[in-house]
Amino acid sequence: MNVIKQGYKYTKGYRWALILVGIIGLAQVAMALFLPFVPQLLIDRIISPMLGDDPVINPNNPFGGFLNNADGYWGMFFILLAIFSTLLVVRYLCHYIRWNVAHTVGPLHEGKMRYAAFDKLLSQNSSVMRNYTSGDLMSIVNVDPIAVKNLFFIHIPVVVDQILVVSLAFFFLWIINPVLVILPVIIGVATAIVMVRYVRVMRQRFNEIRERSIELNSVVTENINGVRIVRSYASEGIEEQKFGKLNAEYRKAFCKRADTDAKYHAIFGAMGHSLTLGSVILGVILATQGRISLGEYATFVAYVWMISAPIGLVANIFGQMQNAMVAGNRMFGFIGTGDYIASPKDAVPITKSPHIRLEGISISLEENEQLVDIDLDIPYGKTLGVMGRTGAGKTVLVKALTRLHDAAKGAVYINDVNVKDCVLEDVYRQYGIVFQEVFLFSNTVDANIAFYSPEIDRQKVVEAAKNAEAHGFIERLMDGYDTVVGERGIGLSGGQKQRVSIARALLKDAPVIVLDDSTSALDLATERRVFDNIKTAYPNKTVIITSHRAASVEHCDEIVYLENGHITERGTHEELMSLDGKYSKVYSQQKAS
Repeated sequence: MNVIKQGYKYTKGYRWALILVGIIGLAQVAMALFLPFVPQLLIDRIISPMLGDDPVINPNNPFGGFLNNADGYWGMFFILLAIFSTLLVVRYLCHYIRWNVAHTVGPLHEGKMRYAAFDKLLSQNSSVMRNYTSGDLMSIVNVDPIAVKNLFFIHIPVVVDQILVVSLAFFFLWIINPVLVILPVIIGVATAIVMVRYVRVMRQRFNEIRERSIELNSVVTENINGVRIVRSYASEGIEEQKFGKLNAEYRKAFCKRADTDAKYHAIFGAMGHSLTLGSVILGVILATQGRISLGEYATFVAYVWMISAPIGLVANIFGQMQNAMVAGNRMFGFIGTGDYIASPKDAVPITKSPHIRLEGISISLEENEQLVDIDLDIPYGKTLGVMGRTGAGKTVLVKALTRLHDAAKGAVYINDVNVKDCVLEDVYRQYGIVFQEVFLFSNTVDANIAFYSPEIDRQKVVEAAKNAEAHGFIERLMDGYDTVVGERGIGLSGGQKQRVSIARALLKDAPVIVLDDSTSALDLATERRVFDNIKTAYPNKTVIITSHRAASVEHCDEIVYLENGHITERGTHEELMSLDGKYSKVYSQQKAS
């Protein structure tokens, strides 16, 4: 995965900022590189002549011409002081502008990548998401965009700056005396060789840190979601031990990175200081031989310092870039995952009440058959009951109907159009679904019910809650509809969460209401009232109910009995009872209990 290429795509609309950062960076580098020419003139044209030596004319010095018409030594001094001050002011002004541009536009780049990752997260189905832990997804959406943003707006600009500084410093040394570049070239080649090894090791270290972080985040997320289970089994000690072990491994990964950093930075530091020391000795020899002036010696030392000082900085930046590469590979790999389900380019809109048909639907998940040759006809307004034991395929059938799963064989039609040819959003709008696994957001009860239409009138929310038999208990909550429930509905009972979820689906007012075993926590009397309310308030809508309880589906226009992914029985309640098959036996057993 080319992280730089992928990340660059998300700079669209902000590329001017990258260009501006680059241009200002060039100006900042230029100011830094011109500064050593001022001390050169100060020594060779002012200090040395004032001490009795002949002035040295430096033909390659860009500021020498400014001193030709100066009024004495002090006149030259004030001219050089003005030049030096101007260079510093421009340099720090460039730094100020560059810093603000990078840290203003950088978060926009980060936000675009985060949005893309979040959008992909929402569009993927369970078969894709199964490859990622919750901790991994949290890192992809929250942390990885920051690392990639830093790569573009901090790391790469700094590296480019230092490459320019070193390259031009070499050039200016060559102008002073070609002999001066020999030692920097030798040390530079040795540094590059060590840097390659350092980068490879640091990528491994950052990858290990990321894996440990993901594991740690996953355990924290699981314990937040499963806090009731942990407490009910008195397993706090076990979970604390698990967390402690992963926390220790996370710390060890950081320590290994710190150890690697310390070793290599010691090497880079030694190389930098060796270059400085060796260059000082070489410069003294050349100066005492008269091959360079004292001013050129001072300039030489300054440029050597510009070459040696960035070694540690560049090494650190290259190390941080490996973190960005690891993060970017994972994030862009996730974003680049093909959509499991998507609308075709010439998608057909759904413009009338849906008549749904399933023809020969077969679905396998992880090589296990979930549905086999399912045929169903559901004209608009029909009430369909789907019954079967746990694992019979009821939920998979609902996902096939609503296109949360695409069938490997067969097709689902809405108004005689294959759903794969329909606008995907239109397909989803046809259904108000209450899933078997209830999920409530950490928000008010009102916001949870009004999820599909956040700005809807409160009275509509109350009506939906009444039809779901939720209004009574909601009014008894501390703040009524403004009561904030915890994540996943912590603070409400199972039955209360189911009724809030049913109210949420009813408020959507979709043509098809799907209740996927979503009344299992309700007593039969409450369940019957909910079904009666739906029939009264939404008399013309299609209603699909899946359940393992026969009493939940006995009132439906048609009932299908699923067993191991096959429809083994179908008909009305009376017809199935007369067959004396599985449905009849289950109904009788449940009735007797």
